[in-house]
Amino acid sequence: MHTFVMKNIFFLEANSFFKKLDYEDKRALLRKNMAQIGQLRGALRFNTRDKKFDWYFNQKEKRGVSDQINTENQKIDEQDLGKFYNSQTTARGVKTFMEKITSIGLTSEAILILMHVVIFSTDGIAEKDLIKGEFIEQVQVTYFNLLHRYILSTSTDESSSSMMSKIMKILVDLQELCDQIEATESNVSRAVQGTNSNSSPPESGGAESSQQAAD
Repeated sequence: MHTFVMKNIFFLEANSFFKKLDYEDKRALLRKNMAQIGQLRGALRFNTRDKKFDWYFNQKEKRGVSDQINTENQKIDEQDLGKFYNSQTTARGVKTFMEKITSIGLTSEAILILMHVVIFSTDGIAEKDLIKGEFIEQVQVTYFNLLHRYILSTSTDESSSSMMSKIMKILVDLQELCDQIEATESNVSRAVQGTNSNSSPPESGGAESSQQAAD
């Protein structure tokens, strides 16, 4: 998971607009939008034919595990997703969202632009917590306009209007998914911690006191 997050950060650090932001603004945007960026990045690897994710190995990774790579372990299915999350319900929700986003026919280029629309979203971040809030909002509008122009260039006016409506719905679904993941994962973590706490052995001091009382 750490590697996955770092890849997203490296991806954004190459963005000229992101480079102009203060550290505090970068941190606020990443903290708020990293989960959504991660899901959109996953959509780039979702195979619509077998409903699985194609695992990407860069050249350095391939050299390190070349003898272990085969057709099977280059795929990530719903069961594998369950290993990334604490709940199978979460894994199922992620897969369902991937099926939604791929069903509307977004190209990889459109998803990449959409990732930039999302990362520069200030929704849910207090204005006082951003140093360059107005600049960030302008950047997001720039990317949203770019996305609109891209959709127009690849379809008719009527179909592009329908596609933009579907994209807006996808953004709503994406936010709901990430909110659900946060709530579900937190609840499961608390439940596990509570179980571990209740089942933990008594402290040594208690055992010593019991032994002293017996003496």
